[in-house]
Amino acid sequence: MRPYAVVDFRYEYLGKQPRGHKLVVLKSPSAVKVTVKDIARPANPVVCFTYMELHPHKTVAILRAGQDCRDYDVSLEVETGVFAKRPALEAKFKYPRVPKQVNDMIDEILAVLPGIASMADFSHKVQKNPSKEISMIMALKRPDECLMVMKLPEVSYIFF
Repeated sequence: MRPYAVVDFRYEYLGKQPRGHKLVVLKSPSAVKVTVKDIARPANPVVCFTYMELHPHKTVAILRAGQDCRDYDVSLEVETGVFAKRPALEAKFKYPRVPKQVNDMIDEILAVLPGIASMADFSHKVQKNPSKEISMIMALKRPDECLMVMKLPEVSYIFF
């Protein structure tokens, strides 16, 4: 990866040490990496974002934060292809380590999804899916109609 941009954000309070952050963007033809560091501790990044195009049909975005980018972790994978001989899109959102507030917000959203899915005429299957992971597959049935499978940690929904 080659350096693409560097931005320094510096600010000073009256009579105090200068503070700020340094944003570094590295780029290659199929990836982008963004790192944010505190200028007081430049060896320890606080936010790391990576976007990779693994091949023309699959991309991955990863956001890490905290001390040395190890405390929190969220990722999104998107892939296009064929499902049951039809054009399809698959998306996976993984959140193995997130702050408690974010986890609570995700839990609240997941709590209302069964009602929304029921009103939208989704059928459901209670099954244990990977925890801290939400995935969705959409495939065309006809040019104006699609089928969708959504897997949540406790249940899967299917819409035909």
